[in-house]
Amino acid sequence: MATMLRSLHRLLALLGLMLLLPAAWGQQRILPSFWDLDKAVESEQDYIQFRKPDTGRILMVSASRVQMLVSVRSAIEKTADIKAKLYLTDSGLPYPNAMSGRGGGGAYVAVNAAMVELLGEDADAVAALLGHEYAHLALKHRDQREQRGALEETAGSLLGALLGMAGVPLADAMTSVGGTVMSRAFNRDEEREADEQGMRYAVSAGYAASGGVRLWSLMNQRLADAPKGSSFLATHPAGAERLETMRALAERLQPAATAPDATAK
Repeated sequence: MATMLRSLHRLLALLGLMLLLPAAWGQQRILPSFWDLDKAVESEQDYIQFRKPDTGRILMVSASRVQMLVSVRSAIEKTADIKAKLYLTDSGLPYPNAMSGRGGGGAYVAVNAAMVELLGEDADAVAALLGHEYAHLALKHRDQREQRGALEETAGSLLGALLGMAGVPLADAMTSVGGTVMSRAFNRDEEREADEQGMRYAVSAGYAASGGVRLWSLMNQRLADAPKGSSFLATHPAGAERLETMRALAERLQPAATAPDATAK
């Protein structure tokens, strides 16, 4: 019952936000694009063009960075003992982000173009990032998320019925979207688990633990101007906490490693 009440409170908060922003709610939704990096890495060009089908917009990424992403992914897969498709996406731009999950084609990991630009040629930071996403898969966080989603759906149906009785237009659709947004996000405890397991994957694969510290130093700088209500900031541990956690992990897992505060490569 307590879980149901928490779900209702979160849905009500999201509903209030949507009612306050009718113009944004009415805007046409642009779906994100995903490009298979295993295919892209075959290019012999110095820069690879990724064209967005609906708008024709082109993302340019250096071939060396694509090759490095695929190489690091292969190393992480060996230590995590998990196979997944690797994608570049424009989802979440302009802020750096990455995601993982399972679909009809199996497990996948996607890194957006802003994250690729942020990390540059720092293979250790990329290993921490991909290790984190593979940890979500290994720890079956998606299964736990789907269980939360079932609770959100039940709560959303109840709330939709109540709002419909009160005469609120599109009540069912709005509460359905609210439940979807909530259930898709990993919670902060799951993010902490993935940070630690992901760091272990990276170190086991031969990458420096200090890469995780650089990753979150760069992320904190980049997200300093992100909207406070953004989904990334709402579902992830606070930046300062995460950076301290990564420093502690680096010292514990690889005490003789390069100083954690080393400048990104």
